[in-house]
Amino acid sequence: MISALSRDELPPPGLLDWREVLGEGMAVGRAVKRRRTAFHRLRGVASQHDWALGRRAAGRSLFMVNIGMPDWTLTKAALHEIWFRLEEAGLTPPDSYDPILERRMGLPAKMRETAPQETEPALWTESDWIELRPDSADPAPGPPHRLAREFR
Repeated sequence: MISALSRDELPPPGLLDWREVLGEGMAVGRAVKRRRTAFHRLRGVASQHDWALGRRAAGRSLFMVNIGMPDWTLTKAALHEIWFRLEEAGLTPPDSYDPILERRMGLPAKMRETAPQETEPALWTESDWIELRPDSADPAPGPPHRLAREFR
């Protein structure tokens, strides 16, 4: 029989204090210089948030698609298929797409290569990140693993 863990036993030993990690993430976020993306140009807005507020003011819902294909080639093909099929049917294409990325990206670097591969794409390199970001609604500072903090 497995005994229940106490609340204090749940986090693995060696994790950084969440306040320190949150503070670091907020500092990185504030330092990001936003650029206009294809989304901003297409919608004529400064941010996805501004677009969402405008849609709400107009009484319209946001149409957002979560997508995660095995690789970037299939992901791009699926995004184009979704857009063009909706246009062909006379329907409004999605307001934005949110990629479902592979969970291995959240593992410490030493564990990523040996963890089982899932079905979603992963951003392992800077070029993978650049591949994704040009059409994304919200520019981000770069791959999440760039800010990875290893267990101490």
